[in-house]
Amino acid sequence: APISKPVFVTPLNSVENAAENSHVHLECRLEPVNDPNLRVEWMVNGKAVKTGHRFRTTHDFGFVALDILGAYAEDSGTYMCRAVNKLGEAVNTASVTIQARQGLLLDSQHPEGWEKMRELEARRRVAKLEVEEPQITAPKFVTSLQGVTTLEEGQNAHFEAQVEPLHDPSLKIEFLHNGKTLQQASRIHTVCDFGYVALDIGKLIASDSGEYVCRAYNALGESMSSINLNVAAKGSLDLSSQRPEG
Repeated sequence: APISKPVFVTPLNSVENAAENSHVHLECRLEPVNDPNLRVEWMVNGKAVKTGHRFRTTHDFGFVALDILGAYAEDSGTYMCRAVNKLGEAVNTASVTIQARQGLLLDSQHPEGWEKMRELEARRRVAKLEVEEPQITAPKFVTSLQGVTTLEEGQNAHFEAQVEPLHDPSLKIEFLHNGKTLQQASRIHTVCDFGYVALDIGKLIASDSGEYVCRAYNALGESMSSINLNVAAKGSLDLSSQRPEG
């Protein structure tokens, strides 16, 4: 197919009132899918998002996502995804609000106090990372696979879980669908980063129904978490009670 200028096929989903320290997932679909020179950038409140430990970006076969792991209140704001190629650019925006935990609300009249607390918090985290050499253990799901389990054909499914140990480079994750290993494909994306595991399936079809199992294993053992997905015929569900799908 000829290369075209970028177009976002779906809107970027907004996330309202997420709890502090929760995972925030933003996703959308982008065309063209076959342009190796297409560049995707993320901004928050006009500044480039620093990808790394807590911010993870995905751009694969027109599937674009940003995951914020362990969100802080100050991650709130307007997120913009910008796609650029030789023929033009397109932008997609969404708002994210993270509720601060009580007790962390500091007087905005005293930004130096806020800065000081953040500095101490950052130092404490670094010190902790330097001192604690975490022991490698057999895998364990801290939270089991969760997500919306009844969806219509054409919608997107997103399932996520948390697994330990976080710092085991030999930890392997695999997803199974009805007992068969699930391969990454244009519609299917898996993420495993610092104990955060996720499975995204785009444009659902009837045969996507069934049991999904996430298997985590290392030299010391294995652990599994499962969830059942029911894909209904297009137009058969009352979607008004669901959050808009990405």
